[in-house]
Amino acid sequence: IDIPPGEAHYRIADAYTLPVDAEVLAIQPHAHYRAKEILGTATFPDGTSKVLMHITDWDFRWQHVYRLVTPVPLPKGTRLSMQYVYDNSEANVRNPEVPPRRVWWGQRSRDEMGDLWFQLLTKSERDRALVTAQITRKMTAEDITGYETMLKVDPGDTELHDDVALLYLGLG
Repeated sequence: IDIPPGEAHYRIADAYTLPVDAEVLAIQPHAHYRAKEILGTATFPDGTSKVLMHITDWDFRWQHVYRLVTPVPLPKGTRLSMQYVYDNSEANVRNPEVPPRRVWWGQRSRDEMGDLWFQLLTKSERDRALVTAQITRKMTAEDITGYETMLKVDPGDTELHDDVALLYLGLG
């Protein structure tokens, strides 16, 4: 995430393809003040798709776990995707910076994030372990990229150096 000041329609997207059958039980969106729209979709192996979450006017206070009334079955090969749109303009009444400043990915609320977590139930412990290992590796690599970007902005931040070092250790 690298949102220029004044940018009203900055987009990010990500996806993960399930290596096993699963069911989605809950969804948790996470973003800070500049997020505007959140879209989560399941695209099935046959090419059809289902919107699992669509928030058209995001509010920072909505970072909750949203449990589905009926779990959605996801066959092996389903692509879970997310798209976030951010508004870093003065027109965004939730923008904490007036005038707007450049915003990068970061853990602090003055930074920005874009996560959409899916709580999945797999059919076996072996399947759960496979998905967990893949997702952990994917998320750790993404976090390393984010922390390294933050270190370019603030190379003297010892906490950030410690955080990224622990992530590298986690990847071996």
